[in-house]
Amino acid sequence: MQTPFDLTGRVAVVTGGNGGIGRSIALGLARAGASVAILARNEEKNKSVLAELEAIGRPSFAMAFDVSKRETLAGLSGLGDLVLTCSSTSSRNYSLGVGIGEGRSAAELLSDRKTVAEGAFTAPVLARLAKEKDIDMPIVDAVDALVAGRAKVDEVLEALLTRPPRAEGV
Repeated sequence: MQTPFDLTGRVAVVTGGNGGIGRSIALGLARAGASVAILARNEEKNKSVLAELEAIGRPSFAMAFDVSKRETLAGLSGLGDLVLTCSSTSSRNYSLGVGIGEGRSAAELLSDRKTVAEGAFTAPVLARLAKEKDIDMPIVDAVDALVAGRAKVDEVLEALLTRPPRAEGV
């Protein structure tokens, strides 16, 4: 994938960066020149992706980040929930993302579930509301496109990484 910009000198932190969509994003950021820090539970998978990142030639770091340990996120319950969703194999949304990142369709993955992956149902609603309110939410749009089967991981990754830089804020 070619990117029209250079992330050299930047550090990207990717939670859940050792599998599925997170892995694809981590590798894409490294190809764009960023150093990448991966926070994810499985140390062996972290090492594997770290080797891939280093093969690209980017200094990178991986840390086993186990949100089931109280000391990992003491006092950060809001962030803790977000990180858990992004890094735990127990997370319904995470397992859906891993499956999509492995090339399976969301429809296939959702058809045999006994539990709900909230993000699959929230993303289209949030994308519609953002469009109605004229709010640019490219990550939400990307998740919506992936879940709806309108795009593949490589396509949304390229679209996100090739967006023109701009000031962002609340």
